[in-house]
Amino acid sequence: MVTGRAVSQTNSTPREIAVVLDRSGSVCLFTHGGPMNNCPIPPGDPDGNGIADWQPFDTMREAAIGFSERFEPTVGGFDFDRLAMVSYANTATLDQGLTSDFGEASAYSAAIDALVPQDRTNIGHAIAVARQQLQANGQFGTEKVIVLLTDGIANRYRSGGTDANPTFSNCGGSGLCTAAEDYARDEAQIAAGLGYRIFTIGLTEAADEGVLQDIAAISGGQYFDVDDPELLAEAFDQIADQFTVRLVE
Repeated sequence: MVTGRAVSQTNSTPREIAVVLDRSGSVCLFTHGGPMNNCPIPPGDPDGNGIADWQPFDTMREAAIGFSERFEPTVGGFDFDRLAMVSYANTATLDQGLTSDFGEASAYSAAIDALVPQDRTNIGHAIAVARQQLQANGQFGTEKVIVLLTDGIANRYRSGGTDANPTFSNCGGSGLCTAAEDYARDEAQIAAGLGYRIFTIGLTEAADEGVLQDIAAISGGQYFDVDDPELLAEAFDQIADQFTVRLVE
């Protein structure tokens, strides 16, 4: 079941969207069991279904690529939507900067296909890297959005350094971590101050619903609770429905 209902609206404003995927070690839990910090490379077929895969990670990747197909690189002969790809574990990385080359067999999809899951879940840094890309390379007059997906809890936080070169610390234990949650909320507040909305997707009951709801609420976005990976595409579609393009002749 997917909870969280998006309201469709017509929109002729170009969108610049940073899609942010969790690549921590828990994203191969379904196929490889857990707890696990590093998913096996190559994934192998431990569940005996005849498919070498990391699940739910591979379904997450497919849904993120499908999401990109809902947008338009050009409209009426002019550049229109652009997407960026950010992923995160111990730290976040910009895997593909804002580009109009998205959809299947694109620079955007290649960046997603190259991801390898491992380590912890640094949600705060993920928001920071997405925001920095939109801020540094976004164009004037576009709607700027972050879509963040996780299957777990924030368990790594900034403990020092500079914005350009931050340092991080791990949370102790396996439960909720106030320092990591507060870091994520603080980064959401910075993004909100720039006018960026953040849509969050929590996959399975292991996702930290409270902090994901807070991130979305802080920024004027929306939280989607997805209890089955096969319904991820539906959640992404509901987010995309909020940005329906109106073509004006």
